Amino acid sequence: MMTLHTSWLRRLLARRLRERRGDEGGAAVELALLLPILLLMLSGTFDFSRALYETARLQSAARAGVQFGTQSQTTATNNAGMIAAARADANDVSNSLTITPVRTCVCSNGATVACTTSCSGNLPPLVYVKVTVQGNYSTLFDYPYVSNPIALSRSVEALVP
Repeated sequence: MMTLHTSWLRRLLARRLRERRGDEGGAAVELALLLPILLLMLSGTFDFSRALYETARLQSAARAGVQFGTQSQTTATNNAGMIAAARADANDVSNSLTITPVRTCVCSNGATVACTTSCSGNLPPLVYVKVTVQGNYSTLFDYPYVSNPIALSRSVEALVP
């Protein structure tokens, strides 16, 4: 019984090997054709992800600058403090970011006024602080129709209590 089973198994394996002849290396050729396309897609995805991360970093820095400026009416005039808070949040030790804080005073009717004046009814104007953070992002590779570096900018504005 043992030889019958063994011979049957050998015949099956021999038939499978005959059927596979001519298929060797097909997967390697397919990989060689598709690998450059896959690597290009992977590098594009990586660059796009890094650009999104950089945008989120700028947004967070602008938010930190506004949070500093909205602590009180005194900090709303402290441009250096808002810039320092934004730089610290972005970990910008090389001063590569352009940070612009702006204080705006608006009356309840929507008119922009100087912050030292009063609005109608002798009411003080509403004070807003806006921080804009700008930076450049350089891609790892040069892509067609994509400028390099890419200029990124984020702004946050809030009312000073």
